[in-house]
Amino acid sequence: MEAISQWAASLCFAAAAGGLCQMLAPDSGLGRVLKLSISVFFLCSLLLPLGALELDFSDVLQTSQQEKSYELSEEITEDPLAFVQDKRLQLDYVQQKLLTAANAQWQEEQRRFAALAAKLDALSPLKVLGRGYAMARTEDGAVLRCSRLAKSSSN
Repeated sequence: MEAISQWAASLCFAAAAGGLCQMLAPDSGLGRVLKLSISVFFLCSLLLPLGALELDFSDVLQTSQQEKSYELSEEITEDPLAFVQDKRLQLDYVQQKLLTAANAQWQEEQRRFAALAAKLDALSPLKVLGRGYAMARTEDGAVLRCSRLAKSSSN
């Protein structure tokens, strides 16, 4: 029972710490990495007690590894050139997927940068002055501070 209460306390602490860090994290790329790290930390806190269980899967893993190594050694000894060619094709496929993903990420960041640059340009004080401005004055030369004054003075 003590172990369960310690586990619950560690989960509460992990949730509180993670929530606090997520509130303080920026929304940029670094913030996303931090949020991912917090999620992994919370998942580890959640699964930590399972590591204390004494489960013995060694024979299952050992036989599985032996079968795989036997199949692999058979494949290599039958036709080593075909094995190397197969691995080369797998590498080419993974490389192509990586390049495609990197290009997509690059294009997304370029689009985001262009949008932010356009927003910054639109808010620039020099850009506002470049569009022109006017100071409305009444007939006696006083500066108008409210549009209602202009309507009343034109009557």
